[in-house]
Amino acid sequence: MTRAVVFDLFHTLANPEDYRPPDFDRIENASAAVGLDPALVTRHWLDNLHHVATSTLQPIELLRRLCEAEGI
Repeated sequence: MTRAVVFDLFHTLANPEDYRPPDFDRIENASAAVGLDPALVTRHWLDNLHHVATSTLQPIELLRRLCEAEGI
């Protein structure tokens, strides 16, 4: 007998980007929050996205590592 079913609503049935304000930019907001150039954050994100997609590494950890590398 099935007692429960669990699934991930976001990125499965719903795109979370649809629920953000139209002018919201994740890279711009993260860059501003830590004082880094958005181009640098974008490059770092794209170069390391495979780690987030294929492991348990969380996106915030990518930003933390970049901040550490940049002395922030």
